[in-house]
Amino acid sequence: MIAAWCHQQLLAPFSFEGCCHRTVFELWLEFILIPTLKPGQTLVLDNATFHKGGRIAELVEAAQCRLLYLPPYSPDLNKIEKC
Repeated sequence: MIAAWCHQQLLAPFSFEGCCHRTVFELWLEFILIPTLKPGQTLVLDNATFHKGGRIAELVEAAQCRLLYLPPYSPDLNKIEKC
């Protein structure tokens, strides 16, 4: 499952079978999460390898949103880990 967390609410949940990789993440980002975002919002990601590279920055910037990565090894800052 992939989801976002915003204002104490789970957003854009997406359930799939198998492992998450960049292709799955980019499809979720483009077709499920980004349509729910408002310009100016910040997308905070951890440092999973599939969160970096590919079209991720391009998709987020096209939605007029910002992209911010958490420091390495900081699950205490990753709110979705507490869901």
